[in-house]
Amino acid sequence: QFYDDNMNNENLEYNEGFYDKETNPSGNLKLNDMTKQNRHDYLRIFYDFETDTSGDIHIPYLVCYKIEDGRTGCFKGVNCGKDFINWIRKLGYDKVMLIAHNQRYDYTFIFDHLSVPKPLLKGNRLMGGSARLYKWKGDIVEGSEKFIDISFQDSLNLIPEPLRNFSKMFNFKNQEKEFVE
Repeated sequence: QFYDDNMNNENLEYNEGFYDKETNPSGNLKLNDMTKQNRHDYLRIFYDFETDTSGDIHIPYLVCYKIEDGRTGCFKGVNCGKDFINWIRKLGYDKVMLIAHNQRYDYTFIFDHLSVPKPLLKGNRLMGGSARLYKWKGDIVEGSEKFIDISFQDSLNLIPEPLRNFSKMFNFKNQEKEFVE
């Protein structure tokens, strides 16, 4: 749900029936279904868009990714965001976590290609969120879901520095901002 500074806080009574004590004995809220127990179920994909900012509207022309296992790649052209999302569909995973530095910016180029987007906003910042990506009929394996759970994480919330400072901060030698050659 969207964050709202003007939320009505008149009824803040504890509702004991809200939590299922068998499935959630601690009573902790499960934001975006990302509890510590199931984080390992998600394929983590780090990604970054490059855009043409010469006009009033930013136009993406490149998205590069790196999967946690080290595989990298790029999609080029004005449809690179759509191509990136369609590629995720073909990976065969039921859960994918997309991680970007300043996710709010990169998210705007894939938002239109997702189903049921649920951004978690605080002011103008995208703190995280979730969405669904429906699989194509031919890609559904018996016993698997008909959709892919997408979770978003913004690394800027963990490391509040621009990417250009990372080489110096982490003492990387000869490392450019981009991770794909």
